[in-house]
Amino acid sequence: MNRNETKELEVNFIAKEDQEPGVYPGKIVFTGDSLERTVLVVVEIESEKPLFDVKVEVLPEYRIVYPGDKVMAQLTIYNLGRVGRVDAKVEYGIKSLDGTVIMSEHELIAVETQLSTVKSVVLPSNIKPDSYVFYSTVTYNGIVGTGSSMFTVVEMFKLNLFLLGLLILVIIIILIILFIIFFKRRRKKKKRKSKKSRKK
Repeated sequence: MNRNETKELEVNFIAKEDQEPGVYPGKIVFTGDSLERTVLVVVEIESEKPLFDVKVEVLPEYRIVYPGDKVMAQLTIYNLGRVGRVDAKVEYGIKSLDGTVIMSEHELIAVETQLSTVKSVVLPSNIKPDSYVFYSTVTYNGIVGTGSSMFTVVEMFKLNLFLLGLLILVIIIILIILFIIFFKRRRKKKKRKSKKSRKK
């Protein structure tokens, strides 16, 4: 391949027959002579004929967050029509890109045809800045459907440093303006006094 040339690559993921259904995040790293590019991927493995499907979407205002923040996502669960209204076991939580479960919650949710609900989790205050996955699995009678959505945790310190610098700059500007106003008023007072003294 020549420099500045682009090429489409097709990557196929094949799950083993005994692979446990779930959400598997990770990275694909492409390296060249002097370049390295990382592509984030999430592989969702479901049962062969899932009874439920689940769509996970992190709400726009929570796609970039800070350690200790809350993350909210909308879960839309679809009953694929092979069962009536049943209580399905829903798991949702956060995974790192190496597949570690940071936190998770479980609950039973009654689903007839389709159900949409918003779930939230609070991130640990010591979570590392990186990309993470808000995942969900819906299980009924051992049959699993999966869904996921990515978000990013950024470092709080950088934001605080920027805000601190901005605050200091604003304070300096205000002090300069106040000094100029004070200096001008003082000059006016001196001029008035000198005019009065001359009249006398």
